[in-house]
Amino acid sequence: MLAVEESRLTLSARRGCESILEGYTESLRTVSERVDERVRRLLAAALPARGLDTRLVHRQAGAGSLGRLRVVALANWRGGTIAREAKPLTASAWLWARKARPAGPRYAELIGRAVRVPGEWLVRRLAPDCSRVELASLPRGQDESRLLWMMGWETANMHLGSLQQRKSILGDLGRRKSTWLTKAAEHMGEAVTRDRRQWRK
Repeated sequence: MLAVEESRLTLSARRGCESILEGYTESLRTVSERVDERVRRLLAAALPARGLDTRLVHRQAGAGSLGRLRVVALANWRGGTIAREAKPLTASAWLWARKARPAGPRYAELIGRAVRVPGEWLVRRLAPDCSRVELASLPRGQDESRLLWMMGWETANMHLGSLQQRKSILGDLGRRKSTWLTKAAEHMGEAVTRDRRQWRK
């Protein structure tokens, strides 16, 4: 909603929400397989070839993840250096916001059947041409809708950790009006804007 208001997306708010919801629903209909390996094996599996001479190092980066352990596997492949990073997932901010008793991350429980993030570690490729998607860099039009569709898909991919609830969620989605997510996003956008104003004061 905020990206639309700031003209970072050319889609309407409703179309953006529809794209997220379409991806979410389609992902719920696709059951993923469980993947569970240790960090060294995760990093080795993320490399482009087996048996590479790999060196593990620690890395510090980012603004939102300062202080968190990051393990990077470095290797030479086809005349160049490649890197794969793994970092542990953290506990939900929901606990902090509610001042609830600290608890370990429940990602393993939620994403046991998710495709991209196995176990309690996030593994990704590190390279100059691999970075976050900046909205301003997207071609206008269909790519925006596709990006939001994939965001919806990945959200549902996480919810497959509650596989027994999949049919109930799909049933609930079928009973809702088509604009429910747009309205909820509008309320959330207003809340975020209020919080930001208070924080700036």
